[in-house]
Amino acid sequence: MTSLGYQYAEALYALSVESQKQIAMKLELERFIGLYKEEVKLLLTHPKVAIQDKKRVIQGLKLDTLMTNFLFVLIDNHRLDEVTNIQAAYQDLLDRQNQILRAKVYSNKPLSKTELEGIKVALQTKLNRQTLLENVIDSNIVGGIKIAYEGNIVDHTINHFIASLSETLKA
Repeated sequence: MTSLGYQYAEALYALSVESQKQIAMKLELERFIGLYKEEVKLLLTHPKVAIQDKKRVIQGLKLDTLMTNFLFVLIDNHRLDEVTNIQAAYQDLLDRQNQILRAKVYSNKPLSKTELEGIKVALQTKLNRQTLLENVIDSNIVGGIKIAYEGNIVDHTINHFIASLSETLKA
């Protein structure tokens, strides 16, 4: 996520709070990104397509007025290519507002619902926030798990243990 994308997301978030449309803007942003595929993206980012033509395309999508105006600003500033970063940053801002933690649990095989629930409860207890987990399969992990959230990594893998042991033995 770029800082530029985060700044635009903060602006959109502030406007959506003001108009009490936080969830609606999240859905509109997702809807736009769903439409922002090859041909549409090529048209909206092409330097030879006039800004007014790009805005007409956006108007034709029949998005919420706030989202339409926000996309116009992105077009005017030649920042439409930041839209996926803006979406990620906007989701992060919503998660903070709602005290939601998104974490990835890396393992060498899919974890059971019971295992995931145990990890979820432990994180919720430790961090006092609702937790959403995603189990990511990493075939490089010999055993154990690694949990990543908000820039933090809790590594309880055999790989990490072996690397630590190796460093200790070298010293």
